[in-house]
Amino acid sequence: MTTELGLNKDRDSLDDLLNRAASQFTGGALFADDALPTGRYDRYSNEYARALYDAAALAGRDDLMKAVAPSLKEQMKLWWDLLSPDGYGYSWGRSLGAISYMDTMEIAAFVGKYPEFRPAPLPQIASAYYAAWRWLRNDFKDQTHLLSVFAFGRGDYGYITREREWQQTTTFLAKVIDAHKQFTNVLAKENITGFSSHLTLANVARFVYFRNDWDESLECGWFDKERCILPCRS
Repeated sequence: MTTELGLNKDRDSLDDLLNRAASQFTGGALFADDALPTGRYDRYSNEYARALYDAAALAGRDDLMKAVAPSLKEQMKLWWDLLSPDGYGYSWGRSLGAISYMDTMEIAAFVGKYPEFRPAPLPQIASAYYAAWRWLRNDFKDQTHLLSVFAFGRGDYGYITREREWQQTTTFLAKVIDAHKQFTNVLAKENITGFSSHLTLANVARFVYFRNDWDESLECGWFDKERCILPCRS
C-alpha cells in the first residue's frame, strides 16, 4: 500500500519483501508453517495466505498469486469442512474463540472477492457470514464495549492478559468493518437478495497431512451419520 500511495518508491525492496513472505509457497508448501522448523499449523496459515495473495495482487505479482493459489483452493475446502453450524471456523490450533468467528467473516469477504476460491455457492457462504456475525454480536457487551473474552467458561483464553481483551475487541471492530464493506458489495454485485439463516453443511470426514509432501491419495472424504473432521499433523 505504501508503494501504491507513492510513499515507498523502492520497487526492489517491495519485491524482496513479497518474495521472502511467499518463500514457503514458492518452495512447494501447501500450508504455511507458523513455527519453522518445528511445525505448527492453525488459523494463521489461512490468514497468511489470504494476506499474501491480496498483497501480490496489489503489487501486480501474478507469479506469486499463482504460487499461493493451490494453497488457497485447498485451505478454503478445509475451512468449509471444519466450519461449525454457528459460524466457528477453526476448532484446532492455538488461537481459539472469538477470532475464529472473525475469520469466517473475513474468509467470506475474501472468497467473495476471488470467486475461484469459493468452496460453496455464495448464498451458503453468506449463511456462514451471518452465523458468525450473530455469535460475535451476541458476545459483544454494549455496556462495556468489549467482547466477553474473560467470561465464565472461556478457558481457551488462559494465555491472554487483561490488556489483550481490548486488543481482541479492537481487532474485531476492524476486521468486521473491512469484511462487511467487501462482502456486501459482492452480494449486491451478484444480486444475492436472500439466504438461509442456517448453514447447510455436508457430513464429511477428512484426514489432512500438513507436514508431509502433498499426496492426494492421503486425503479421504466420506459420509457418515456424525459430522467428524480430523485435521491432523503427521
